[in-house]
Order: sequence, then C-alpha cells, then structure tokens
Amino acid sequence: MILWLPILLFIDHLTGDFIPNKNDYDAYGSKTAFNDHFLVQVQNDKNPSTFLLHFAPYENIEESLECFIYFPNLTNHYVHSVGVGRRQTQTERHFFFVGESVNDQVGAFIGLVKYNGTEKESLPCSLNLSYHLQYLHSSHYQKHYILGVDPRGLIAYGFSNEFVLIFEAQSTDTLESWNGNLTWPDASFVPHAVDISEKFGVIAGFIYRANSTNQQYDPVIYLINFNSSGHPIVVDEYKPVATPGTWQALLTNSDANTYSAKYDMSASINENGDVLVGMQFINRVFLFAVNITNPINLTY
Repeated sequence: MILWLPILLFIDHLTGDFIPNKNDYDAYGSKTAFNDHFLVQVQNDKNPSTFLLHFAPYENIEESLECFIYFPNLTNHYVHSVGVGRRQTQTERHFFFVGESVNDQVGAFIGLVKYNGTEKESLPCSLNLSYHLQYLHSSHYQKHYILGVDPRGLIAYGFSNEFVLIFEAQSTDTLESWNGNLTWPDASFVPHAVDISEKFGVIAGFIYRANSTNQQYDPVIYLINFNSSGHPIVVDEYKPVATPGTWQALLTNSDANTYSAKYDMSASINENGDVLVGMQFINRVFLFAVNITNPINLTY
C-alpha cells in the first residue's frame, strides 16, 4: 500500500478530477446574474443540471417568459459562475458562463448562450437557443475560477491563478488565453472576486506570503486597465493591513488555497468610479475611488 499511494495521487493530479459539492448551492462562484431585461440562474443541483432563464417584467410573473435550459453536455460540466452585461440592450439576450469539466474530464471552459426568440413566444424557449463553448484542455483543476463581463456584454474574462481568458460575444469561434504569470504581479495570486467597468476593472483575492514562518495567505486588491490589445494589466494594488492587537491581525488564512465559503469576496464598480470590495472573513468592506478618465490609482 505504501508503494501504491504516490502513484494514485499522481494519476489524480493528471486527470484533474473535480468532484463539486452540489449540496452547497453558492460554492465556487456566483450562480445568478441579471440586468433590466432578463435573469439567468444556474442550477447545478438539478439532475440534469439546468439554466433558469427568466425575462422581465420581474414583478408580474404571469406576463413574463420563464424556461429551463439543459446544458449541452449534461454529465461532464459544472458551472462555477454566470454573468451578463448590466447595460445590455433588450435585443442583446445572451449570457456567459465558466466552469470545470468533471467525471475524469480535464479542462476549464467558458461559454455563451444566446436566446434568439422574443419575449412573447411560447415555451419552451430552449428551441430558440444557440450554445457556444470553448475549452482550455491544458489547464489543471482551478480551485478559484471567476468570471467578469464588461457592461455591454460584449467581452467575458475568465480569471484563475493559472490562466486568463478573453471570450467575445461576436467571435465565439475564438478563445484567447495566456499564462496567469503574465498578468499577476505575484505568481501565487488566487482570484476570488471581480467587476469590470467600461474603463477599468477591480479584482480581489489572496497571495501567499513566502517568507512567513507559517503558511499564510494575505488579501490583495488589484486595479486593472486594458492595453491596446484588450488584455488586462495590473496598474495598482491595495493590501489590507489589520490593526495590531485585533482578532483580524491573528488570522493566517492558512487554508485559503482551497475553496471555503468564509473566503468569498465581492467587488462592485459604479458609473462614477467608486469601488466596493467586501471581505467577510475580516468583516470589512472597502470603499475606493478611481478616476475614470485616468484609472491608474486605487484611492482608499
């Protein structure tokens, strides 16, 4: 048994086997997204897993269109997050999603579902849908893989420690990806929350403190701009520092490299450049200001 154990562990690493906890609905990412025109909710706990698509008006259920959509591949996908552009128009009825392959399949994916019908058409609306999926088969299982969508819903960004993805709604046959080390100032960065505005983005997560006597992960918030190629680049950062003598100062966050709900974060940007970042594990909400005409500083 002693000789076989390392071999079994190595095989598991190669397959990247991901067994999601479907009993925890909110695990791994945001399962609901909406704008003024429609709402989408992923339901991984269903068998088979489904998307719930619900069109406005939200206050009058009898007049709204609602339907359930099956995944293109019902057995080998787990969706971490769904996202929509908050300024998509009434005719731009599409949403993005990201996730991981399961059942011994390897690779992260990012996708787009587009509703091609109208709100007045009868159910089922699944007859009016088109799916677009792109895979990154070279990736290992990512414990934290998050989705950011620009306000118009034109571009989706997939962020993880290992890679960064760009997926465009008008060019679904193409997936642009590169190594996360080319974007993150610290190679240990693990993203937990992101929001994208028309001018900049904010992404929050953890970095590993390599010189610590104990294993320790510290929170960090990155301000990102987009270069001439549309790639996100980090231009500023803020590292929360706990007040000495407080209970927050005693935290090591030693298990932050694995998924736990206590480390969930949130990020939100308004049209004036104000930024809110929430970190429940330290019971803090941070308010920043960013100059939208020259978004290079994260001012606390």
